[in-house]
Amino acid sequence: MSSVFREKISKPNNSVSEERFNSDRSNYSHRLLQDFFASISISIEFLLDSIAMNFVSNPSSISSRPSPSSPSLSPPSSSSSSLVTVSNQPMSSQSLPQSSSSSSSSSLTSATFSFSNYDLFKSSSTNLMFPLESFEDDPGINIGHITASYNDYIILLSGFKGYRENSTALYRSSDEIWIYDQLMEKWIKKICTTETNDDDMPIERSSACATIIENFLYLFGGFSEEGNLNTLNRLNLSTLKWSRLRPNGREPLPCDKNIGWEYDGNFYLFGGYGPVPRIWSEDFPFQFIFDNSSHWHYVRGWNNQLVYYDREMNCWQWPNHHGDIPSARAACAAAKIGHLLYLFGGRVNQDRMNDMYVLNLRSYRWKQIQCNDLDYPISGRSWHTLTQTSERFLILYGGFSHNNQPLNDCWLFDIQTNVWREIILPTRKPRFWHTATLSSFNEILILGGAIEELNVTFHRNPKYNHIFAKNIFTIQLEPKSLFRQCLNVIANSLPLTENLINSLPRCLIEIVLKRCLTNTNLNRLCYLLNHNSFALSLNVSK
Repeated sequence: MSSVFREKISKPNNSVSEERFNSDRSNYSHRLLQDFFASISISIEFLLDSIAMNFVSNPSSISSRPSPSSPSLSPPSSSSSSLVTVSNQPMSSQSLPQSSSSSSSSSLTSATFSFSNYDLFKSSSTNLMFPLESFEDDPGINIGHITASYNDYIILLSGFKGYRENSTALYRSSDEIWIYDQLMEKWIKKICTTETNDDDMPIERSSACATIIENFLYLFGGFSEEGNLNTLNRLNLSTLKWSRLRPNGREPLPCDKNIGWEYDGNFYLFGGYGPVPRIWSEDFPFQFIFDNSSHWHYVRGWNNQLVYYDREMNCWQWPNHHGDIPSARAACAAAKIGHLLYLFGGRVNQDRMNDMYVLNLRSYRWKQIQCNDLDYPISGRSWHTLTQTSERFLILYGGFSHNNQPLNDCWLFDIQTNVWREIILPTRKPRFWHTATLSSFNEILILGGAIEELNVTFHRNPKYNHIFAKNIFTIQLEPKSLFRQCLNVIANSLPLTENLINSLPRCLIEIVLKRCLTNTNLNRLCYLLNHNSFALSLNVSK
């Protein structure tokens, strides 16, 4: 270890000027960072050389690994049930990569680098990063939005942003999607077009549901200025073009606050809140409960419809589900493990429930789970999230309580023992009407939502901004990798580290610079990228 790490700087005395002390301290910090960069460079180059030698001597060792340009759609699973830490990141900003049907993906969370990781670093300018058409700090405040995991990205679209001065609702533009690069920790704004005509573009909405199947995002329902919707749209993630689908068969009820998921290549829907069916019939395969508080001119209520879009047949299918069918509800949460769907809570009338169900998607049989709670039952709620973290555990976060209060508790559910266990997080952030997505780094990213009860009279005014969550709330299921921690140190140390970036291996310099990219240092880092002779396409318009 360098002698620099053993040096000490004493406070200035009467014989040493404050100016001299500050200069010595700056030089000391500079040398510390030089040694830090040199250590990283030597360690990484040693690892890469070892990996290369291993590849030369045993090429078959990587034959089964996926291409770095084709990461898996499947979320990572972890056998760990403990939560390590919680962090907050500002919502801070390339076309999406095409997905592969591969069932496994390379991970950057490992303590050592795999050969496929090295290839990914080396080819980052073509496979990992993309031209910046628009550089923004964040997608803006949002509730009732949608997030979905896609490769190493999280896609955000739709949502409600408040009221204008004329009391009309403000929704996120339907031609706009946001992509969160998990490695770079930046948001990228993309503008979508349509396959044929304007009718293919979805109506602006909130509280819809969506899922990603292969390279397509399917969007259903929600609430708009026109009322509740039951339209089905599809976004091609390779071309960023929308199309409207018109399946055959009986359509689902128009509704919002329903849940959706993928199983066996099809798009499933359950529950929701919306208008009364146009034609009332006892043969309807669902329950409908009227909302007596809804306006007389637009009577609405809750349902427990179970329906799926059959992609191969291009039609709606209504499976004959049976068993302990959950009652009609909306704003519940669900997570799928294999062929089992776990559902918790939701609202009907003024009742916010704490019941738990599991649906066998092979037999369409429901079963209510009698939870073996240790001390006290988990409280009923709506607008919460439920996230799979492994083949055994689910994590529930936040929601809206019986007392109309935002919740900030976190619970772990064990599907083998049917036990809820409360997780005491280092930081507790109230959230409801948010989303939670498992990242490729085995973190739960909680995006958006509200932190206080919504007042129907609020509008888009700075004094109401405190109602919305502005940060990404991260629940880490395992410690951050050394690689990601180094990126954070470098990014947070600019401009002090600017002259030391060239000490890194060339394959990492571009990743480091793009990780550090912000609106304030955009021009400077573009200069550094060009100075390092990278063939980049940074078409940035601010």
